[in-house]
Amino acid sequence: MDPPELAQALPPGDLSSHQPPKSRSMQSTSFRRFVKRFFVHILVFFFAMGSWLMPNGIFSQIPRLTKKLPEKWEISAYLVIMVQISNIVPILYVLLKRCLCKSRDVLTPTIIFIFGTGTISCVLLALFWDRTATVSHHTFSVCFLLLSFLSGGLACLTAVSFRPFVAQFQASYSAAFQAGEGGSGFYVAILGLIQRPGTSDQAFSVSAFFGVIAGTMLLCGVSYAILAFGKIAKAERLPLDERMTPMRDMHDASAPTPSSSSSSTSVSNDQEALNPHETRRPATCLGTLEHTSASPSTTHINTPTHINTPT
Repeated sequence: MDPPELAQALPPGDLSSHQPPKSRSMQSTSFRRFVKRFFVHILVFFFAMGSWLMPNGIFSQIPRLTKKLPEKWEISAYLVIMVQISNIVPILYVLLKRCLCKSRDVLTPTIIFIFGTGTISCVLLALFWDRTATVSHHTFSVCFLLLSFLSGGLACLTAVSFRPFVAQFQASYSAAFQAGEGGSGFYVAILGLIQRPGTSDQAFSVSAFFGVIAGTMLLCGVSYAILAFGKIAKAERLPLDERMTPMRDMHDASAPTPSSSSSSTSVSNDQEALNPHETRRPATCLGTLEHTSASPSTTHINTPTHINTPT
């Protein structure tokens, strides 16, 4: 029976069961491919969430911190200073990498250090965020400020470590990375609204909040481990010769290509071959000198037809 006759003889629901085995296998393969890529996008999203998760979580607790810490409302200024000073961390990382680790791959140990230290910092914040110490007859929340500096330094370090790692994957995963970076602030904001830190009847304490942030940081680290060492993301990586840094991209874009230079040279050579005696003359006060093609000694001058003289 021909395929059109088969389609008329069978009801619409039975057509899928009579498809060729090859087409069904292709559909199942494409579906598995879609599910796999979707899962890798989710992993990249959670991996990127760990970039600024800790500083965003600390700033969301300012309404509660002003009531418990001795700095009161000055704690927000101290936090800004700590985060700004921590910008020196990526500078030190780049200098140490260029001076001491030129031939070593330090990207993987750096990211593992970020997630490990970040998770431990969140646990320490949950335990000791309200501990104070007296310095020069003034009381300061030393533990909280030091851990805030550490969290800011780790967040700044992600700018020079997370992006090179994501650049190893296909370009379509950059959108999931950008969404994950912005999603960290959105996640912390939703968690803060549920907690209601500025009210007397808050849903859970500051220690519980930092405990949740520690668990989320651990989840981000697990996502990175699957991306870096799992087999599911290995097929989504680019070949080594296609992994190009932004500086190399700019250099390759600005450098002239051999084809363009050779084509321009060939065009100029063809023009010289067509007009071997052609030369250019300078302009005069009365007009411009024409090109001479037949004889170099013959020169034609185009003079203006009318000259305005002052009265």
